[in-house]
Amino acid sequence: MPKLSERVGTFTDSVIRRMTRISDEYDAINLSQGFPDFDPPKEIMDALAKAAYQGPHQYSITFGAENFREALARKQGKAIGRTIHPDTEIVVTCGGTEAMMCAMMTICNPGDKVMVFSPFYENYGADAILSGADPIYIPLVPPEYHFDIHRKRISGRGKSDYRLQSFESLRKGLYKRRTHADRQSCCEIRCLCCDR
Repeated sequence: MPKLSERVGTFTDSVIRRMTRISDEYDAINLSQGFPDFDPPKEIMDALAKAAYQGPHQYSITFGAENFREALARKQGKAIGRTIHPDTEIVVTCGGTEAMMCAMMTICNPGDKVMVFSPFYENYGADAILSGADPIYIPLVPPEYHFDIHRKRISGRGKSDYRLQSFESLRKGLYKRRTHADRQSCCEIRCLCCDR
């Protein structure tokens, strides 16, 4: 069998897949994967049926249907207090994982560093590697869950610029409290911030 690329050599099976196998083996409740045991709301099903009969039946352009991008621009514009241009500032993806990969492939160059806060969604490290970047895993320190931007492990590695930083781990109640201060710290080392 031909050898796979070196960049995927360190990848392992998905944590979600492993936990699903273990859950099945022990007949446990699987909290790692969402399996809905109920039907979607009737209003959504009715709207889906209506759209299926009305058409159009052509897939949308690669960055999302125009009416959907316009609706997202209006919604997000209200949320952040500025006008968002649906043609230049909105890209529709199949989910957060594709969006993060899109962001990393757009921003990262080989040799760049990507700060990934731990705990983190398992695809972040893989996305960084596939983008040619070097993931640096940074633990968030309780009880405030901050990080020390000046630690040698962060600031003393290779190139001086960080291309991307994911704030996914700062959500759940800590997000509003910590994000501004941490983003200010990021400015000190000239990194781009990304919030999925």
